[in-house]
Amino acid sequence: MCGIAGEIVLDRSGAPDRSAVERMTDTMQCRGPDGAGSWASGWVALGHRRLSITDLSPAAAQPMMDARSGVAVVFNGCIYNYRELRTELSDGYAFASTSDTEVIIAAYHRWGEGFVEHLVGMFAIVLVDQRHRKVLLARDRLGIKRSTSRSPADGTASRPPCPRCSPQAASTPASTPSGCTTTTSPGTRSWRGTDAAARRAQARAGNRPGPRTGPAAA
Repeated sequence: MCGIAGEIVLDRSGAPDRSAVERMTDTMQCRGPDGAGSWASGWVALGHRRLSITDLSPAAAQPMMDARSGVAVVFNGCIYNYRELRTELSDGYAFASTSDTEVIIAAYHRWGEGFVEHLVGMFAIVLVDQRHRKVLLARDRLGIKRSTSRSPADGTASRPPCPRCSPQAASTPASTPSGCTTTTSPGTRSWRGTDAAARRAQARAGNRPGPRTGPAAA
């Protein structure tokens, strides 16, 4: 498992606090003991704690940025069909690593917001598209990997704390509905459900789909 965090400033009133994002990721050190990274540009800042599994090299470090497309990603989880997707996408994308994280970027490059319909696995993803000024939050349809968010008015932490890293902390998170992507840009916010498409992707990969699920419990 890894740990991801970030801040999105939607009202154009200022810049995200990168140091605060880094402090958030520091609280998740036990989730990602192999490294840490942060990235900020304009109205978005991302942070990541790394547990190296698929590609152990520095080329797979996160946040991962593709300068060609202006896309940045942090990701927690595992894309089970990343090898098949890499083969399918290699004719239009020059891979620099063997990680499943880069496959997410290539899939977005090919299919746009529909990229999540092609993923089979357990995942929580934050993808920043700088050229189109939007951020996508995506999670697996079963809600195995949690994705939570808050607004300043909530007055609560953005994720449940790790009991080993922050045993005294408390939170009341708001979860992203299972099998959905959230599209966020300055002044807009929308949901895009992917439950049926995820079931088709699982069937193509030979995985038996589980039952439909609603929003995950906090």
